[in-house]
Amino acid sequence: MGIFGGWAVRRLRQRATNEQKLFHACVRVGDALGALRHSDLQEQAIEKLVQREPGVPIHRFFLAGVFYNRATVLDAVGLGEEAVAAARRSVEIYDESDLVRGAPGGVERQLRTTRLDADAAEPLIAQAADARARLARLLAKYHGKAQAAAVHRHGKAAVEIYEQLLRYGRETTQADLDRIRAQYAAAKEHLR
Repeated sequence: MGIFGGWAVRRLRQRATNEQKLFHACVRVGDALGALRHSDLQEQAIEKLVQREPGVPIHRFFLAGVFYNRATVLDAVGLGEEAVAAARRSVEIYDESDLVRGAPGGVERQLRTTRLDADAAEPLIAQAADARARLARLLAKYHGKAQAAAVHRHGKAAVEIYEQLLRYGRETTQADLDRIRAQYAAAKEHLR
């Protein structure tokens, strides 16, 4: 990479971190347009990191988080199609690092076989399940019964994964599971 390549990577990481902080600051004060602007800038910085360091999977994981957070803001301002697209993109990217690929039955095995890295595995699995729960709610809210099968597939998988994480993981709490159940319940309510 060379001396200048390393410097450029450090600057991009710092830029992505700064944009994330500014995104959250804008969200706290209710500045949705500012939050979306900083989300876009953070995405650009992370995309450049992915190009410069394609073998570093954490960049893709952080990129999925950008779309996950963006979906929330887009939903809050009523931009439903954009919110669904961001949530869908988040799930697609998280799936690249999701050790169970949305299959609840794989949680126990993954946490046991990666016990040395279980502290890293559990958050990867949890974030992907969170993204599925959010996608389920947004699909139900903006597409209704036309997407009922996808709503139930994603929502049910998210709940079942969190049940397994609570049972076999170290970090997942009942409050985490309750939050995911609430998202799925909200999704089902939108389908009525």
